Amino acid sequence: MHELGVLRHVVTTVARSAKENNIGEIKHITLEVGYESTYLAEYLEKLFPVALRFCPEIGKPELKLIYVEGNKLQIKEYGY
Repeated sequence: MHELGVLRHVVTTVARSAKENNIGEIKHITLEVGYESTYLAEYLEKLFPVALRFCPEIGKPELKLIYVEGNKLQIKEYGY
């Protein structure tokens, strides 16, 4: 289950960016997930609340997943 490590990186990256831009609570985080990636949506969704514990300053944003061609996983956007 490498999804938790990836999600922890995602939330810390968003938290760092939000802090640099003087943004407080985050409403959503959108990830692009490649169809050929090894990331499973059910694990990403289930483990997202656990990953948020590492960065409580961003609140409890909603996780949005967008599936795309390829094998990548990247932060598409986050909203406040």
